[in-house]
Amino acid sequence: MNSLTPIISISSSLVDNKNVNDEDVATGLSVIHNTSNSLVKFVDNYRQLSRVSSPVMAPVYVREIIENALGLYNNCSDNITFEVNIRQGDLMIFVDENQILQIVINLVKNAIESIGEECGVVTIKAYCEPNEDVVIKVSDTGTLIPADVAENIFIPFFTTKNGGSGIGLSLSRQIMRLHNGSISLFQSSRSKSFVLTFK
Repeated sequence: MNSLTPIISISSSLVDNKNVNDEDVATGLSVIHNTSNSLVKFVDNYRQLSRVSSPVMAPVYVREIIENALGLYNNCSDNITFEVNIRQGDLMIFVDENQILQIVINLVKNAIESIGEECGVVTIKAYCEPNEDVVIKVSDTGTLIPADVAENIFIPFFTTKNGGSGIGLSLSRQIMRLHNGSISLFQSSRSKSFVLTFK
């Protein structure tokens, strides 16, 4: 509604005002165009959140998911080092491989953006807890997330990035819930980690 209000107002002014000049028309159409584009992006993002398909579960090696995700970024920058630590080489989870791969890709992308131009490390660890929960942890040495931001990062459409959609982490949380799992953020003084837990 916040997007539609100016569209309705400006278009009504252009239609009703017979003294409008070409410059006013151009300005009004520009505002309508930009606002409409923003509205389309919002609806597309909302559609992604509201139409997450039910997972098609199958056993998959955790190593395959991690290797496929990192394969997109291994040559992305000379200033970033990638480290992988899988305690049990044959570790498997029963998941929708494509959905979990998208989560890991998104977390690695966020980690790279957090490091920026500085030298940094992205670490992915995977292990099985004593209670048989499987954990995938994506950590980086980039900028820490302020506490007031951290408490909102899983809320749909919340973002601090210019041009960000604010759906990546909320969509990840929704997918993890469909897998009866969870996603959490943990930060220390030197690094932050997003932790995927599969029950």
